[in-house]
Amino acid sequence: MNDYIYLDNAATSGMKPQCVKDAVLRALEEPGSPNRGAHYASVAAMQTVLSARETACAYFDATDPERIIFTKNGTEALNIAIRGVLKEGDHVVTTYNEHNSVMRVLSELKKEGKITYTLVSPNADGCITAERIRAALQKDTRLVAVCAASNVSGGTAELREIGKAAHAAGALFLVDAAQMAGHERISVRNEDIDLFCTPAHKGLLAPMGLGLLAISHRAEPLPLIYGGTGSDSRMLLQPRDFPDGLEAGTMNTPAIYGLEASLGFLMKNGELLSEQLHALSFYLRRALGEMEEVELFASSKSLTVFSFRLKNEEPDETSDHLASIGIATRAGLHCAPLLHAKMGTEKSGLVRVGLSPFNTLSELKRLINALKTHVLFIKHR
Repeated sequence: MNDYIYLDNAATSGMKPQCVKDAVLRALEEPGSPNRGAHYASVAAMQTVLSARETACAYFDATDPERIIFTKNGTEALNIAIRGVLKEGDHVVTTYNEHNSVMRVLSELKKEGKITYTLVSPNADGCITAERIRAALQKDTRLVAVCAASNVSGGTAELREIGKAAHAAGALFLVDAAQMAGHERISVRNEDIDLFCTPAHKGLLAPMGLGLLAISHRAEPLPLIYGGTGSDSRMLLQPRDFPDGLEAGTMNTPAIYGLEASLGFLMKNGELLSEQLHALSFYLRRALGEMEEVELFASSKSLTVFSFRLKNEEPDETSDHLASIGIATRAGLHCAPLLHAKMGTEKSGLVRVGLSPFNTLSELKRLINALKTHVLFIKHR
């Protein structure tokens, strides 16, 4: 593993800070369930969960810690956000950049005859502009749903302007921040975001099995899952207050401990990590762009995601070869078939490199050298 190069950080971050590991271990050594008792371990867990809400609220500049909801992953956060606010007859504006965690929810609701939606195309650089969103808004638009950054091209969205446009039309604004949270600071308040969704295990450097949903006071999503909350147990109906009403069942407390630690780490070291990430991105974009045999499908705005294919080889073959020499990438459609179809890569997908600030320049040089050597092999095989 010492020579292993992990470049699949867009799927899950490969390196977790030591403070995160220590926090998870602490949770396992003090096995209390928050809101499920008055004994020491339960109270300690509850206090840490409350602290994690406050830390997340501060990190994302959200409006209210009680409106920070912990879910089992980013997908559940998106399902709660979308299904929880849409009603029959509603219209949604979304984009070709979206992950299936958004598109499959919307498509199921459309198939059921409950909603309609309009897809907005990215511009030539793979980005979503407020102008294009504004042109798609209708009188019955209830929700505008965009990803902050594409997990295929890295194309970004004009969040602040889109948020203003959505509110001017009387719609709610949902942001899927899976590929941006932790890499660039996002202000939920300043960007006018009503429903902010992200997993914890990618750029936020926390463990898997945890997602986060931040809700503005404009949105009141209904529960998706019903069950125990540790509060109002005499009630047979699900509570409607936040956060309890949207957090049925036992929480992934070890992951929440890890998230609290990782957010503290990012607050302290975020500026340095951002500088490192920008330097790595600059090198990789230039190095891949200079290779004649490489077709690069990365927005100029992309900070972490660089998708490409070799001209004379299928992407899965390229990724398999890299894996065989200890370089981890991901090939395929990356759960974003609409964007691949838009780019003409839907048949075999692309190879995706996902950067982390903990990658090094020497690792990227080894990737480029490996690709150059492999290209020569392809030419002569």
